This record gives sequence, structure tokens and C-alpha cells, in this order.
Amino acid sequence: MANREDLAIIRSARAGQAKAQLALGKRYLTGGSGLPQSLATAMHWLERAARADQAEAWSLIGAHIPYELATQAADVVSFSTWYERAFEQGVVEAGLVFAKLVLTQTPLQQIDGLHDKAIRMLAAAAESGAAEAQWLLAQHDGKALTATTLSVSGYGAAAAALHSGQVWAERAADAGIAQAQYLLADAAWDNTDRVAYLHRALPLARAL
Repeated sequence: MANREDLAIIRSARAGQAKAQLALGKRYLTGGSGLPQSLATAMHWLERAARADQAEAWSLIGAHIPYELATQAADVVSFSTWYERAFEQGVVEAGLVFAKLVLTQTPLQQIDGLHDKAIRMLAAAAESGAAEAQWLLAQHDGKALTATTLSVSGYGAAAAALHSGQVWAERAADAGIAQAQYLLADAAWDNTDRVAYLHRALPLARAL
């Protein structure tokens, strides 16, 4: 049950006070002090605070509100802005969510220039060590990724993209992304590269 302090913050937040909306969103992020943890409720109040130019609100959205919840926003295009701003403030994980939204949500895909921005953010998240970002970047850069190894010098930009996808797939696999491990194991098998196959297949077998 909410205590007196919580009730006072709730009343102020409902009255439109931005700082109270931010405070209430923060309390729902973690729970405690008489309020339950609820990311959906936190998202609601943090978004209202963000609209009132509370910079901490969009940083918290970028750091704590996952992609799955973001897709449920009433206006995904507007909500994605908070991830963009959070990323600009140094919240690297916000770049991953922003990229996923742009690459999967039709309204965002229709905005010129947003795709390239999303890939840059995805690359930054991948460079920071985010395994999911590495795997997504591997899929993006290596759309032509097959079991056949191409020569970068011999096939130009297409091979360079393929090589980049291979590199990110390897980093994602090393970070424990099972899909990347299976992809590389299959490629090594098809290429009769027994050493590479054992390197990728043995951890999967042990996990089973």
C-alpha cells in the first residue's frame, strides 16, 4: 500500500507536475516504499516527464524500458525519440532499442535517414560489447552470409559486408549468442573446417 509520501507524489504527478511524474516513474522502476515494481507504469510516468523536458526521464527510459514495452507505446515514432536522446546522453543500450524499433516498426522505417542512424547506434552498442547488438549487426552486415568464404579483395564492397557480418557473428558467438554459434558451426561443417566446427559445436553440445 502506498504511504503518505507516495500518495503526495501521485497527486502531484496526476496534476501535471513534471518533477513528480519523474519521481513516480523512478519509484515504479524499482518498486518499494509501498509501490510495486511495474515497468509499464514506470514507462507511462517517465514518458509524461520526458514530454515536459525532464532529461533524466529519457535517460531512464533508454536504460530501463525494454524494446518489448516500447513497441506497445501509443505512438512508437514519438516514443523512439526518448531512446535517441538517451543515446546522445551516453546511454549506449538505448541505441540498441532504438535500432530494433527502426528496423522492425513500419512507421519508423518510412522516415528518411532513420535507418542509417539506427545502424550507427547499433554499431556503437556492438562495439561496447552488447552481444545482442553484435548479433543484429552480423545479420545486417552479413545478409549474404553463407558457408562460402569470399575474398574481400576479390569481391569488393559485397565481400567487405560479408566479412563484417562474419566478424560480428564471431563476436556474438564468443559472447554466448546461441544462434550465432549454430550459424558458424554450420558454416564450418559445410566448409569441412573441422577445427572451426569443433570450436563452435563443442560448447553447444556441452550445453545440451
